[in-house]
Amino acid sequence: MKNLALRCDRKSNSLNEDALVLILIRCQSLTCLKLHGCRELTDQGFAEFAKNYKGLKKLTASSCVFGTAGSSLKSISA
Repeated sequence: MKNLALRCDRKSNSLNEDALVLILIRCQSLTCLKLHGCRELTDQGFAEFAKNYKGLKKLTASSCVFGTAGSSLKSISA
């Protein structure tokens, strides 16, 4: 799988760092990740994901609460 789009519903549990770890383990050929409404991701968890997942080429995150002015997203481009 190269592309993955995940949409979190307001009324149910959101994607968290544990789920990102599973994505890292199970989807090693992933190059494009689209997230929407992921309220339980933290800057630290996402930065750790980005640091350890070098194959990701494109990230789209809308209505997510991690990152202040994209601070955690800088890890991907570094």
